[in-house]
Order: sequence, then structure tokens, then C-alpha cells
Amino acid sequence: MRMANPIPALEKRFIPFASGFLAVLMGLTMSASPAFAAGDESSAPQEDSSQSEEWIESGQTRKKVSSSGEPVLNVRIVDDEDSGEVASAKVGAKSGSGSTKAALKISAPTKLKSGGGYDSMLEWKKKNSDVMGWLTVPGTNIDYAVVQGPTNDYYLEKGYDKQYSYNGVIWADQDVTASSKNTILYGHNWTNYSATPRIGNPSDVMFGQLTSYHYLDFAKEHPVIEYADKNGNANWAIFAAFYTDLHFDYIKTDANVVSLAKEAMSRSMHNFSVDVKSSDKILTLSTCTRAYGKRADQRFVVMARKVRKGEKLTVNATENVNFKKPQF
Repeated sequence: MRMANPIPALEKRFIPFASGFLAVLMGLTMSASPAFAAGDESSAPQEDSSQSEEWIESGQTRKKVSSSGEPVLNVRIVDDEDSGEVASAKVGAKSGSGSTKAALKISAPTKLKSGGGYDSMLEWKKKNSDVMGWLTVPGTNIDYAVVQGPTNDYYLEKGYDKQYSYNGVIWADQDVTASSKNTILYGHNWTNYSATPRIGNPSDVMFGQLTSYHYLDFAKEHPVIEYADKNGNANWAIFAAFYTDLHFDYIKTDANVVSLAKEAMSRSMHNFSVDVKSSDKILTLSTCTRAYGKRADQRFVVMARKVRKGEKLTVNATENVNFKKPQF
């Protein structure tokens, strides 16, 4: 039976953990990556193409920024293979205290590449057949294999070796398939869940450093995620980073990515100049937080979409002063 969201089962033991014990648990090392801890399961998403194209803006938030009289940057990107109408997110040159910054220019590879996460994935798949991908988040120590179990709670307390592990693994939602529009990845955060998360503490493992995206400056510097699956390495441009309750159902693998992205953008603490259309694939990273108190149904989520073939993209970010806060 499917668990609607696997993280609630963890809340009963949501306590800070001594860094010394974490170091012991992280002692499982293999040649692929020094950041690696325990290991887990697999199922790999592939490209999916859609005939009808639907585009989004970030809704009320961007409209308010635009109507304030501040200059607006309208980022327009046309895919080499799809030159349909474009209506992308609007990012103000200044919004609140954050100024626009071209954090990174990236180009999607036109053919599959080896090396990096892809090679690491292949190496770890020899050790655990459940391995389906490799996730790297620049600016953090998130550099792990991604696994998939038969159920969402299979790896809650297991490592990559399928033995007990407090820290666990990074695992894909049980419903993710090769044709999923939304690839959802989960990871524990036992140590960095406050309203003012820290950056760069090595004791924050698995998704413990994902909350670095709470901060605008960090988001500006690291707007692209690297995720490799059986098709090779790929870049994913972030379009939302937000806190949410479980009323926002962001874990649908067959979601309408346009409506899902629109809602995510309205909740995002930062405005990213990244558009989403119906043929895109989305990557969703989800972890626990206590930013809004002790309630167990809080999540911190980062969402990105796959950089399109032949696309050249400049990612800008500003503060979203009117983001939709979770209702606790």
C-alpha cells in the first residue's frame, strides 16, 4: 500500500543527532565518492514528449513585482526543437533586498556524456541493483546515489547496503517510472531543520544541507542541480524553493507540470527566471523541517526542471516578497 508521503513515519524519532555518531554511520566508504554513506534502491525516469505546449508565469507574486514600477526582466528562451509561444516567469531587477544576479550560464549537452554522476551511478549499481541515479547539488555535500524501493518506507531506516542506517539514503518515490513527468526524491534531515538553517556543516548529511536554499544568496550562486540517470548526466534549473504543509500535493509523478510549477512558484521564497512548459520534466527534492514550529507535517522542497536540448539559460534570482506561506 502506497504511503502518500513517506516522511511522516520518520517524525517519531525527529531529534538532533550527535555529529560523532553521524561520522561513524558515514564510515561506509567506496571509491565512487567520499561523500557517500549507506545505500539503496532503483527505477529510472526517461524523457517524455508532449504534443500540446502550455506555458506559465509565476502568477500573483510576479504581477505585484511588476506593478510596483520596478523594471522587469522577461526571460525568453526558445528550444531548438520547439519554437512555440513563450511566456516565462518575470523577475524584477530588484525585489526586496535581493538584486538580480546572473548566477550561472549553462547549456544542456546535445548527446549523452559519461563521467561524473553517471559513472558513479553505474559503479554503485554493481553494489546495489536498486540504484537508479546520482544526485549532486553544487554548494552542498549532497553527492549521493539515488535508489528506489518497492514501497516508500522500505529505505526509511536502511542504508545503501540495505542494513539499518539512521541517516538513510536518497530514495525515489515508489511511483516514479521511466515516463514520470515529476521525479520525486526524498532524504532525511535530522540536524539542520531550524528556521535559520546553517550552511556547509559536514555533519548535515543526506538532505541536511538542502535547506541552504532558504537563503537568497545561496540560491543565486547555486541555481542548477545535477542529476544523472541511465540516459546520462543532465542539468536541472531550479524554479522554486519553498516550505509547505502536506495540503500541497507536490508528489504526483504524473502531474500536470505547468499547474504544479505555477503553484510551487507562488510558494517559493525566491523568484527564479526559469520557465516551465508541459513537455518539461521536473525534479522534486523533499525533506523535513521545523522552520514553523514542532509540527510534523512540514517540508522544505526544491523543484527544478530539466534543461532542454540545445538550450542556453541564464538563471536569475530575486527575493519573492509575497510568497505564499504554509498554513500551520
